[in-house]
Amino acid sequence: MLSVYDVRQMKEMDARLAAASSLEATIARAGYGIATLAARMLGGAYGKRVSVLAGKGNNGNDGREAARFLRSWGAKVEVYDYPEIDRKRLADAQLVVDAVFGFGFRGDFPGIEVPAGVPLLAVDVPSGLDAGSGQACPATRPADVTLALVGLKVGQLLGDAPRLMGETYLYRLVGGVPEVGTSGRLVEPEDIRISAHAVDTHKWSTGIAVLAGSPGMMGAAAFTCAAALAGGAGIAHLFAEDPSAAGLAMAPLASGTVSVPAGFTGAGWEPEPQLSRYKAVVIGPGRGATAGQELAVLSEHYAGPLVVDADAITAIAAEPRLADLLARRQGATVLTPHGAELSRLAKALGSGTDHGSLARLAARLGVHLLVKGFPTRLYTRSGDFLAIPANGPALASAGTGDVLSGLLAARLAQGGDAEAAISEAVVIHGLAAQLEGTEPVTATRVLERIPDALAALRSFPGRKWSAPFHPVGARGPLYFEGQSRIEWSRR
Repeated sequence: MLSVYDVRQMKEMDARLAAASSLEATIARAGYGIATLAARMLGGAYGKRVSVLAGKGNNGNDGREAARFLRSWGAKVEVYDYPEIDRKRLADAQLVVDAVFGFGFRGDFPGIEVPAGVPLLAVDVPSGLDAGSGQACPATRPADVTLALVGLKVGQLLGDAPRLMGETYLYRLVGGVPEVGTSGRLVEPEDIRISAHAVDTHKWSTGIAVLAGSPGMMGAAAFTCAAALAGGAGIAHLFAEDPSAAGLAMAPLASGTVSVPAGFTGAGWEPEPQLSRYKAVVIGPGRGATAGQELAVLSEHYAGPLVVDADAITAIAAEPRLADLLARRQGATVLTPHGAELSRLAKALGSGTDHGSLARLAARLGVHLLVKGFPTRLYTRSGDFLAIPANGPALASAGTGDVLSGLLAARLAQGGDAEAAISEAVVIHGLAAQLEGTEPVTATRVLERIPDALAALRSFPGRKWSAPFHPVGARGPLYFEGQSRIEWSRR
């Protein structure tokens, strides 16, 4: 996994790099990387017109050094010392390099005016973006491509960053980076290890329970159960108020492999004596008004992994005492809010929604807080932070969240480390959608692609097509060469 750093850690890393060689050598390496990526974007450097906007600090020096390399390769390069910019000549450029401000930026920024249609390559961050918080000045110009230098910064994954950084690559400058503390990690397909079931596995080895669906909302239950089965659950028991309606909803998706055991009362869910036989439980998708009562029962009577989604999250926001019950659980608890649910939940629990507040909230509640969006963010109960750039625009479709809940339960039911299981589910989910393309796809199509995603992850080749630039996504995953605006195969 790639490490993620905060601004203080990056400053320490920069100082150690400079001490290990020299600041001039570090800037030269950065300039070479910027120039190389610029040439890639242009399909070659000779005869191409490039404008470099350079600030007063080291970010500007990186840009000036890139200009030197590009000129030596035959490009026609103009360097402008910000804010002195000739906008008429800028319009003639085939590429603009934004090297005004880097990861140390704070305060206000009036923006840069890059003519429409001229691609922008940002050095480390688009100028105006705070690399610590991910918040940007209103006039910040979105980049088409961003080259992160040395290491990923936490602010490149938060807030405004995904919509501003464009296609993003990491260029480490050196073979290894100085040892400093980290703020988190980036999870990628090559980090996922999908293992085969043991030879003595049977359906109850990975059986799950699903408390999902309600009158008029049985589709959510169907997607959750079907995804769990596709993702590795041996059996899924659905507790539903109307088993006949549940069976009809399941038929096209689960082919009769979901059973509906006795035990649902209609006024709420009563724990059955064999509750412990389930290796994971999901509660919430389409569940409606009974979710809060059922979550309370599960919190006290079920010790295994628990996935809390949708209406169950809404129930916590309405009745914060449920969070106290969850905090006393020994088993892994995974909360999966989207943006609106997160805002309501955080407000009810007296928390903010910024990066630091969410990390503290997860630790206080003893839960794994999985925040949907791009990138998907995981705040673990042990205080770790993982960013998972898997959830691209293809998943902007109804029902795909229910699919994720089922996958989470299936992977947690395999046993082992909860953090790894959650990461597996998110990457399987995202990759299944990516195999369908970049346009929004239906939850049914995501379901159908889960076996393909699992097969791909078992032999994921890595992304050598972009070396030495490591693709880390920004507006969407960069899993395959065809998702890049750069023609990497062209020499």
